[in-house]
Amino acid sequence: MTVSFTCTENGSGLVGGCTAPVVVSAEGTTPVSASVTDRAGNTATSNVVNVQIDKTAPVASVQATTAPVNGWYRTDVAFTVIGTDAGGSGVASCTTPATLTTDATGYRAQGTCTDNAGNVSEVAQSVAVNRDTVAPTLTVTPNGMPSAFGWYRTDVTFTVAGNDERSGVSSCTQPATLSTEQAGYQAKATCTDNAGNTSAEVSSVAVNLDKTAPTFTRVVTPGPNADGWNNTDVTLDYTCADTLSGLDGACPADSTLTASADVAALTVADQAGNTASLAALSVQIDKVKPSITAVPDRAANSAGWYAAPVTVSFTCTDDLSGVKTCAVPSTVGQTDADGQTVTGTAADKAGNTESASLTVKVDTTVPTISAATFDVNGNPISANANGWFNQTVIVKFTCADALSGVSTCPAPVTVGETALGGQTVTGSASDQAGNSASTSLNVKVDLTAPTATITPTPATPNGLNGWYTTQSVTFATSGTDNLTAVTCTPIPAITASTPGTTVQTTCTDLAGNTATASLPVKFDRDAPTLTLPGAITATATGNSQASVPFTVSASDNFTTPQPVTCRVGTTPVTSPAVFPVGTTTVTCAATDNAGNTSTGFFTVSVKYDFRGFFQPVDMNGLNTAKAGSAIPVKFSLGGNQGLNVMAAGYPKVYKISCSTLANLMPDEIETTVTAGGSSLTYDATAGQYVYVWKTSTSWAGTCQRLVVQLVDGTQKEAVFKFR
Repeated sequence: MTVSFTCTENGSGLVGGCTAPVVVSAEGTTPVSASVTDRAGNTATSNVVNVQIDKTAPVASVQATTAPVNGWYRTDVAFTVIGTDAGGSGVASCTTPATLTTDATGYRAQGTCTDNAGNVSEVAQSVAVNRDTVAPTLTVTPNGMPSAFGWYRTDVTFTVAGNDERSGVSSCTQPATLSTEQAGYQAKATCTDNAGNTSAEVSSVAVNLDKTAPTFTRVVTPGPNADGWNNTDVTLDYTCADTLSGLDGACPADSTLTASADVAALTVADQAGNTASLAALSVQIDKVKPSITAVPDRAANSAGWYAAPVTVSFTCTDDLSGVKTCAVPSTVGQTDADGQTVTGTAADKAGNTESASLTVKVDTTVPTISAATFDVNGNPISANANGWFNQTVIVKFTCADALSGVSTCPAPVTVGETALGGQTVTGSASDQAGNSASTSLNVKVDLTAPTATITPTPATPNGLNGWYTTQSVTFATSGTDNLTAVTCTPIPAITASTPGTTVQTTCTDLAGNTATASLPVKFDRDAPTLTLPGAITATATGNSQASVPFTVSASDNFTTPQPVTCRVGTTPVTSPAVFPVGTTTVTCAATDNAGNTSTGFFTVSVKYDFRGFFQPVDMNGLNTAKAGSAIPVKFSLGGNQGLNVMAAGYPKVYKISCSTLANLMPDEIETTVTAGGSSLTYDATAGQYVYVWKTSTSWAGTCQRLVVQLVDGTQKEAVFKFR
């Protein structure tokens, strides 16, 4: 680096001229300056120029931004370039390497740096970088060789072989040993490479494991007896089975041995190579029975009978398996057998048996005889619980002899109706040996049915037309029989009305014969229902009487009742009827066809049309009159009812206190008549009754009440004040 100076002097001039340029070559910072002097002796110093020289290139270092695992990356790898500058100018910039995005082995990124002096470093390389993003591959292989059918018969281990073409396999999982019998088992494993990539789980081929030998059995039918022999053909049935891998080949065929034979040992295998064996077998067969003979110690008599005990002995032989047992001698004494058979048996060692029998007969027992009862058709019958039959009885005898046999037996006996004590039937039987026995049977037979009777109470219908009308009808049942007592079914009492029913009883004698009696019964204890009018009130129309209509009726539960009859006292009345003034009781009755009668009554009240007094008497005021005058008291009864209209003792006069009448309006009697006494008359022209009331002179200064009461019970009154 050359540093030049520029000098100016406008006066005396420079001594020696301006300073020559200075060349600086040393690295580092070199300060450069110069001084000049003019001829007048003045000195000037230049400014200091620091000359910086860097001739040394910087040093670059390339590094990955992340650390590897086991020296491997399995993701993109970014790099950075770091520079240093020893020349002093410092690093100005560094290049940026490309990111590694593909799998590689030993990849080196490159970069350079430039310092502030413009020096460029040499190309730097990173350490070798390995990138692996692919998981390893693997195989899971069972160890050992299966059978030709693809089955193992011992525990199976597995080999896992991993492969990774870049980072290499780091580790693999190890499947468990297959020790459980099964078919189609697949072991599974994974592998991981050095970059940390783990494979998907991989399965082995299907592995079949069968460690169990097949079942192999032989059934010998029948099996040998305790002596090792059979006495029939022997069947050898083989059963082979393997529930997992299956049999390798067929099971030995079944066979039947008809004679003694030796059977070789046998072996079967399953498809996994497991085997099962059966030992050799020796079969001994003897199907020929032994021989046996029975011999009595003496011969029977000409009739084939023994009179004393006899001993039977036995002789036994066998030509093959040999005699195992032979019957011992047997002594037969007196027995109840119909000829006793003595049997002896011989058995050989194979179980074959043969018997020999000899029948001997000893008879000291009487025959048996029994009697039984049958009907005429031969069907068995028995007496009833009372010991009686109600049909003809055939007594049949049954005879038996267990030894020499029956010689005679009685014929059947027919029994008809017997006396009360029955009939005794006797029979006797004898056997071939001359023994005899008899039996008797008492038979009671009643062939005649009893009679049956029903006696009602009351004995006959107590009503009309064959009807009972009591509170109830009871029945007594009875029967008679020529031989035995009789029982009859009871009949319940009839307590409810019924239009007609038939009661029945059945009488049974001790032999079971029956008779039936029946009795029709009509029972009505309910009287008819009367429908009567209520109390009737009528107005007298003349002669103190009135014609009154009325309606009566009756109904009954079963029968049509007779017409209702009504009476007043003992006099029959029908609607309409004439009734006198007053209250009359009408009694009515109705009778149904059974004779039940209902009675009832109603009243008829006939009254006068008595409305009060006419003028000159005022019923609502205080009538005033002279004491001793005769006052005409006029009234109407709706016509001429005769003169006997007043109730006995009426009219009546009662003295009353005048002070109680202060509120009444006085009304003077305008009309009086001349009369020596009181009297009652009827004025046909006016249609009125006139009662001439002869007052007393002693009533002067008093108040009196006049009361008129008629025979129908009605009354009217008026008050008077006399002067």
